Amino acid sequence: GATPADVAEPPRNPDDFVAAGDWVYFRAEALGAGYELWRTNGSVTEVVADIWPGPRSSTPVGMEALGDWVFFEAYTPTTGRELWRSNGVTTELVADINPGSPHSRPWRIKAMGGWVYFSAMTPNLGFELWRSNGETTELVADINTGPKDSDPSNFEDMDGWLYFDAHALGAGLELWRSNGTDTTELVADINPGSANSRPADLEVLDGWVYFGAKTPELGRALWRSNGAATQLVADINPGSGDSVASALESMGGWIYFGAFGPGTGDELWRTNGEVTELVADIADGTPWSRPRDLEASNGWVYFSARTAEHGEELWRTNGKVTELVADLLTGQEASDPGDMTALGGWVYFGARSG
Repeated sequence: GATPADVAEPPRNPDDFVAAGDWVYFRAEALGAGYELWRTNGSVTEVVADIWPGPRSSTPVGMEALGDWVFFEAYTPTTGRELWRSNGVTTELVADINPGSPHSRPWRIKAMGGWVYFSAMTPNLGFELWRSNGETTELVADINTGPKDSDPSNFEDMDGWLYFDAHALGAGLELWRSNGTDTTELVADINPGSANSRPADLEVLDGWVYFGAKTPELGRALWRSNGAATQLVADINPGSGDSVASALESMGGWIYFGAFGPGTGDELWRTNGEVTELVADIADGTPWSRPRDLEASNGWVYFSARTAEHGEELWRTNGKVTELVADLLTGQEASDPGDMTALGGWVYFGARSG
């Protein structure tokens, strides 16, 4: 396992936040320790482990909580980039999937049913779907058989199924699902044949998985699937132009997201599957606000948005009221808040302070 570093200075460039237990874990840099694993409870902020001891960085990425453990990818010269976990006391290598110093690069980690699922690479299989419970680490499916990558990503769980996008011969990059054991299957070939629909930003609401996907006729639009039916929800930018539905977040019976509409540009929208509506034209007109990094907390969705007056700053909405939370760098300079994580009534995020 890895040991904590003796670091007195505050963390720099914090990123990749995830809540586990009463703590938020994240990656940050400190003089003498490089980019390593940190945590905070809002009162205490500390280095958890210096995985690659000394000034060089293990650069933990892809944080995901499973119980009181946080799983992530990290680097050491001995193992390369492999799967690690920490509970704040013990930090340990879970599996050296690609043995020795070559990397398996386990990333896009997602917890479901006592396991974390992720994409990892081996020379014989390429990037494929794996899982681990901390004790057992195993291949789930070789979707694109042989050494070619299926490169599964954009994981979301619903009703015991893990939904994701993946490449397969003859189907392109499309929507798949797996129950982790005996069934891994193509859900829908939305852009038929070898062309890609590129499903992304998956989010669950009321028995449906919502996501953005692209076809030649509709461009990138908002879709949903329940595993049996896959259907278009809304083409906000009618015709072949992209509406670019992104950063989906569910709250209070609605999915909130950023999308491009005629006359508004890239602004904040929501849908309940039957009604799809503009929430707020924050930047007022075609100079768009680009809402990103949406996170629900206490009846509000927090997000990053930009305006000419404030730059990119922290905003929130409850569907009726949409307001600036804080202009962290006053005036037009942007604080660029991002990677938001809710815990205990607070939203944690990284931002520029000047």
